[in-house]
Amino acid sequence: MTVEREQAGIQTPPDNHRNLSLRQSQMAAIRAAGALSLELISDSEKRDEIVRAYRQSILPGEELLSLVAIGEMVVPEDFHIPNVKANAVRIVINASLDPEEREAIDATRRKLFAERRIENMGEDAVIARMQSARDAHIENIRNGTTIVDSRQIVEGLGHTRWTETEKTLLRLVADSAEFRYPDGVHKGKPDWDRITKFVNDAFHGGEAVRSRQALVHEYYGHTSGRKKKK
Repeated sequence: MTVEREQAGIQTPPDNHRNLSLRQSQMAAIRAAGALSLELISDSEKRDEIVRAYRQSILPGEELLSLVAIGEMVVPEDFHIPNVKANAVRIVINASLDPEEREAIDATRRKLFAERRIENMGEDAVIARMQSARDAHIENIRNGTTIVDSRQIVEGLGHTRWTETEKTLLRLVADSAEFRYPDGVHKGKPDWDRITKFVNDAFHGGEAVRSRQALVHEYYGHTSGRKKKK
């Protein structure tokens, strides 16, 4: 409960309070990861260290580092918010590597991490967990509790939903002096061509998923309070 609500004698229902706190903490984590990723991308030494550790993680004889571990290695400072460093590292990797190389490394990392989990859990425990998951999925289909994810429908129509992380990073980038014209007739205004490339590189593997117009509408829809055009 906020100080203002306490002073007014207003009681916040426990469930609503928990949900509000969760949303606030999630947005704080997204903003922190977005800001940190911009710092890391601007620092060529740290950016190169992240990419090098990520590439080396799949080589024989090298330590298989998680994104959390890479983040701790590059940014030793404590953030007090879970997963900020890991999320920032992922954004840096998305923005720095060719999509095909990144997908190949990700596939190998998933396999290596799966092998590590199996080794730690034991084969019998893994088989039992997989069977339990299959049984639960079948039962959900039978009793009608399986719900179609709206994101699947949107993506099936050829659209890609905006994530909160992508929205937050767009605002951080567009507000950054690094992505604004330094001089000329557009001095101080966002360089939307650069911003569009950055967002597509960071979140969509370099594919032109977000257009310049879509980014402008999304940005000004948040910053000015105007309704976004559909």
